[in-house]
Amino acid sequence: MRLLIIFLLASLGIYGQKSYSLEECIALAQQQHPDVLLQNLNIARAENTLRQSVKSRIPVVSGSVSTGLNGGRSIDPFSNSFVQRTISYNSFGMSAGGSLFNGFSLHNQVERNRRNKEAEQIQLETVRKEIKIAVIEAYANVVVSRKLIRLQEESVQDLTTQAEAIKERVKEGVMASYSLTETRAQLATARFELVSAENNYRLAKSALAQLMMIKEDFEVDIPEIPSSVLVPETHGIHPALQVWDLRIRAAEYGVALARAEKYPRLSLNLGLGTSYSSAAIGEFSYAKQLSHNFNQFASLGLSIPLFSNGLINARMDAARMEEKISRKQREKTEIQLTQQAETLKLEVASLEEKLKSATVNTQAQALLYESAKEKFKEGLVNQLELNTYRLNREKSQVQFIQTQYELYFRNEVLKEFLD
Repeated sequence: MRLLIIFLLASLGIYGQKSYSLEECIALAQQQHPDVLLQNLNIARAENTLRQSVKSRIPVVSGSVSTGLNGGRSIDPFSNSFVQRTISYNSFGMSAGGSLFNGFSLHNQVERNRRNKEAEQIQLETVRKEIKIAVIEAYANVVVSRKLIRLQEESVQDLTTQAEAIKERVKEGVMASYSLTETRAQLATARFELVSAENNYRLAKSALAQLMMIKEDFEVDIPEIPSSVLVPETHGIHPALQVWDLRIRAAEYGVALARAEKYPRLSLNLGLGTSYSSAAIGEFSYAKQLSHNFNQFASLGLSIPLFSNGLINARMDAARMEEKISRKQREKTEIQLTQQAETLKLEVASLEEKLKSATVNTQAQALLYESAKEKFKEGLVNQLELNTYRLNREKSQVQFIQTQYELYFRNEVLKEFLD
């Protein structure tokens, strides 16, 4: 019976939505985001390219089998003499060939591909870091939007209570009816602001859900805000710079690879084979022919580049240009990262000062509003003045909430940026 009740409650959605912490949101996004999946494919492609270049060092071994039929005047493959008859033949062979020296072309190719693979692996860290920062910012918007909904709900409740009290005083003839009309108008405005806050909350959750790649509705945990924040220090080298360091190293191997085309190339080929001819079937059996015709060969090949029509120099220039571009990209990225880090540090420092001011202002506006409500009951403050105090208090609360959470999450972004 209890299980049935649980099932019914779950089917009706009474059990509530799943609530995610910031760490859970980050983990989901880093696991399911298309950018991560795409980068994993880039890594797999780079690993495959590296495997191909490593295997190109291994000599190539191949076997061959052929059969044929010659009619009319032809050469007997067994005796190498001309015969006037139809001859059938078979041949079998195996060969192996490899490079003994190629100007270290294979070595440079392997090392270049290895650096490219390592760059793709570290690029995954960069992608995960960027996604984490995006999730932190989206999560902050959700938290602030949710807090502002609560603030608007309190404002609606406060004005509802005021409207009820003024209504009674109007009935008693103590207060003019325009005060009730004005309060109801303020209540309508507060309800409109509540609807806007709820819409902003849904939009903020939608943006976070898109990063997490989920479709079901959810809530987020409200983090505990520490009394103070510690500005983090830089640790190690940013992954984006590590990627360019590896790209530069790969480009250097690319220059060496292009230069290798200027050197002579030495190759070795080995092989063995045998054959059968029907012309000799009267003298030798099939097996004896294969044994009798067994042969081996070995050859060295030397290729010396004499004239390449400027193609080798052009390839070397292109490789050097690629290296220069990588170095400039590294410098540009370092400048951008430094500027972003300095901007984040300044933002955190500025938000700390703003939070101190917002805290004092919120406390002062709350006291003023409470005092104004007491004066309103005594008839010393009119409805317009009371509404002004209420709006000032509400504005100070919004500023405090936004500054408090922006400081917390901005510092989290700075931690991730500098880590």
